[in-house]
Amino acid sequence: MNGVLWRYQVRIFNLGDNCWRNIQDFPLVPLSWNDGALLSGTVNWLALREDFVSIRVGGKLKIPISHVDQFVIVSLDLSTETYKEILLPSSGFDEVPCVEPSLRILMDCLCFSHDVKGTEFVIWQMKEFGVQESWSQLFRIEYFNLRMRNIPNYNELDFVGLMECDTPLLPMCVSKNGDTLILTKVADGRVIMYDRRDKGVEITTRVPKQICLFSAIDYVESLVSTPWKSEDIEAEAEAGEQEEEDEEEEGWYLSSSEDEDQLSDIDLEVDEWDDILSEDEDELSDI
Repeated sequence: MNGVLWRYQVRIFNLGDNCWRNIQDFPLVPLSWNDGALLSGTVNWLALREDFVSIRVGGKLKIPISHVDQFVIVSLDLSTETYKEILLPSSGFDEVPCVEPSLRILMDCLCFSHDVKGTEFVIWQMKEFGVQESWSQLFRIEYFNLRMRNIPNYNELDFVGLMECDTPLLPMCVSKNGDTLILTKVADGRVIMYDRRDKGVEITTRVPKQICLFSAIDYVESLVSTPWKSEDIEAEAEAGEQEEEDEEEEGWYLSSSEDEDQLSDIDLEVDEWDDILSEDEDELSDI
């Protein structure tokens, strides 16, 4: 809008009507590392209450944020198509984090994770959806225990918080007993398994870049067929088969054309040899 401020339109696709329609625009400014967390018929995003202009500090893109009160969760109820705000922990989340926080679904609960002073990683769990008082701290881990360096802080402006537009760690899963946490390092695609009982850490090899772990979400299978599944996929399959047939046919034509070229070359070579032999016969006759 006006080439400066961002505004986000929201559209919903209805499988029954097989069409898109607009609903109310997103009321605030969603953070960049947010795919939306789906829980109990709602989609939830971390957002800022005010517009912002990012600046570059120490080679990093950062957002000036004056206070943690600017952070809020915006929840879209899919049944009523209305938004509401959900507040973050009232105590314990007191300072603007060095890097962008994230919102995930862990153990069937909404979970909020953030950095603390560039030295620790904290995960909060909302045990009762929508109730601010139900936030409880699930994990608090020093980066050292995750075999990571502390996050350097380039904040030289003491009167304003600067948050980096990046999320180095994303929680992916927590075991049923709550002791084992699986995270992904966005920068290099590694997966970290952390055991709170002995602070043990296991780091996997790099995951191929084609796999976007930070976009992974849980899903529930359904036996109810959907229109696009029965129609569009079949149409795509038929189109794919036709494309393969066309490619094979085109390949046959190319092969035939190449064969004709080769035969033409052979004919030219035979003609050349005929001319040579004819000259030799003439010389022998003279002799």
